[in-house]
Amino acid sequence: MDVDILVACGRGDPNTGAILAAAEARGVTVCEVIPDAEGEPAVTWDPVSGALTVDGAEIGARGIFLRYDVFGPGGYQPDQGRADRALAWFSTMCSWAYADPGLRFFNREGRQSAAYKGFMLSRAAALGLPLPETRLTNARAAVEAMGPPERLIAKPAGGGAFTSELGAAFEPFAGETAPAPAIVQERLGYPEVRVYLVGGVPFVFETHATTLDFRADQRSATTYLPPERLRPELLAGLRRLAGDLRLDFCAFDLKTRESAGELCFLEVNSGPMFSAFDALTGGALAGAMVDWLSGRSAAGAMAAE
Repeated sequence: MDVDILVACGRGDPNTGAILAAAEARGVTVCEVIPDAEGEPAVTWDPVSGALTVDGAEIGARGIFLRYDVFGPGGYQPDQGRADRALAWFSTMCSWAYADPGLRFFNREGRQSAAYKGFMLSRAAALGLPLPETRLTNARAAVEAMGPPERLIAKPAGGGAFTSELGAAFEPFAGETAPAPAIVQERLGYPEVRVYLVGGVPFVFETHATTLDFRADQRSATTYLPPERLRPELLAGLRRLAGDLRLDFCAFDLKTRESAGELCFLEVNSGPMFSAFDALTGGALAGAMVDWLSGRSAAGAMAAE
């Protein structure tokens, strides 16, 4: 059985629903490889012949949408057996995807180094994007040299947690060093801007909030903007960075240096959540993703909206 795309991720992941809805709306055929708490499909892959069977049917696809299942059994849940299950499914489907050179999936050629936040900041600066003053450090003296604590924030060097006040990251530690480095940055303000690129096509969102990290503010407000609202040179810089990192799907986060009214680059995520932002577009964001995965042109995807 030949389909347009295979969807391999978790049933509890809201992004799964967005992709399935976009595929249905476009008449894109789908094979689901979606294990959940109720059961799982029967999947067999022969790495020599390349044959993939799902529930007894041999499957051919033009593209695959892949996400590690952090929402269902094995994701954020602490049970090790469930974690092993999620990793096994992701590893199996990634192996099949990489083994087929003609299969379309996001960031096939992406640089592994794109996962490291400090490296992303270095590449962004080298390509001319404005950055907040930043140090990756565990040294109290280096932090104090950046100025008073109220003008600084801290983030985990490896990600995975909210942005915090500087004191929350360093005050608990006695002496001149903290146990681990953190990203210490100049404090920026709102608006915060997120830019998704899908095969080079931008989707732009602007967020206002009252808390340091907008995810902690239940009253935060996000608006979907036309891409023309971004300065052309900024959008060009983001596209250069995506090209440098070999990412055909990603999301950039930027925040405002209020003294200059300038957007500064914070990070790029090569596997971002997108369902909440997609809802603001009326399905256009997930639709562009489905069009890219199934081999439709990005321009055609935009024209269809």
